[in-house]
Amino acid sequence: MSAPKEFGTVPSVEVTILVDSIAGMLAKSTDNVKRYSGEPLIAEPGFAVLIDLPPENLRVLWDAGASASAVLENLRRMEIDPTSIDVIALSHGHWDHVAGLSEILRAVRSSPELRMFPAGTTDEELAEYAKPRTIP
Repeated sequence: MSAPKEFGTVPSVEVTILVDSIAGMLAKSTDNVKRYSGEPLIAEPGFAVLIDLPPENLRVLWDAGASASAVLENLRRMEIDPTSIDVIALSHGHWDHVAGLSEILRAVRSSPELRMFPAGTTDEELAEYAKPRTIP
């Protein structure tokens, strides 16, 4: 296993749960946690969250859920425009975290950037390509 990496700090972060296995509509808001109170959200065995870094003006979709339909519908119900998503990051390759990815990519960008790497591409070449595309 590789050593943990330091990603830096930000003064604030906002996390919006888009899809989880429970909807939690009865939970109350607190000073630090603002619960959604609009049209009931779709729950499914899957996970997807929006991470907003306001000082960086960056919105990250972390995981894509078990289905795009739940993620996209919950975005609609929360009045969040999918095209406002700047980056999509996947925590791991399990189906309940990635199955909605293709359709979500189409909603986020009509023509997502696609880059194919030949089999002989080195780790250094991949790191160089990724460097300007990393989350601050």
